[in-house]
Amino acid sequence: MPIRVLPTTGSRDDAAAVGDALARVLAADAEEALSVLPLGPAPLRESLQAAVRPDLPAPDGVALVVPTSGSTGAPTGVLL
Repeated sequence: MPIRVLPTTGSRDDAAAVGDALARVLAADAEEALSVLPLGPAPLRESLQAAVRPDLPAPDGVALVVPTSGSTGAPTGVLL
């Protein structure tokens, strides 16, 4: 299942878009997982996107890939 990356600024409009996108992913016929990435400095975005690995398919049953900040090490993608 491909991972669709959705960049967000944290605004109310972005939150609504994330909610809508996640609802579609959670639908029984979803064909992609979702990852929400914050907009920020390029090095941060690049390290989070590398952790999420949108170039690789998500395992079956994964609806959301949440990037972590890597505060205890390197950023990772948590599968939900």
